[in-house]
Amino acid sequence: MYATLQQLCNQYGYREIAELLCDEEGLLTQDMLIEAVAGDDLSLYTSAEQAAITAAVERANDAITRQGAYMNSKIGARYQLPLPAGAIADSPLEECCLALTRAYLADDADNSSQMIDGARTRWIKWLTDLVKDQTVIPGATRLGTGGTDNTYRTAKPASAVNFENY
Repeated sequence: MYATLQQLCNQYGYREIAELLCDEEGLLTQDMLIEAVAGDDLSLYTSAEQAAITAAVERANDAITRQGAYMNSKIGARYQLPLPAGAIADSPLEECCLALTRAYLADDADNSSQMIDGARTRWIKWLTDLVKDQTVIPGATRLGTGGTDNTYRTAKPASAVNFENY
């Protein structure tokens, strides 16, 4: 896992994450999220509010897990997984996971913005660059790419079709 709910809230603010996680009834508040992330006693809230808090925390953790799996699908093409803790700490993987999770939670036009979409695009490009060996994760064990190059050692063969009549 590259990030936690607490890191997500610290990066983008409890208010924004609470708004992204807010259910249709609007029960989740910034204070509720702060208390849930801190592990405080939530018994002072109504059962409906407690259910909203639980659902929001589960949704956020699911989003973080899904984005981590997506990142691993890209990273695993060039690096041995799981990555060592030092490699994660020395690279922007946490920031990537946080930005992708934020974009994932901003799942509709009411929540999304150009800034969120731009960050998602930037980090997806970074992951694609990892696959293409255009950027690296320091301290991570690289895998051999294997395979062969699709190059012609001589001139490309001529077409068997006579195009003069077309």
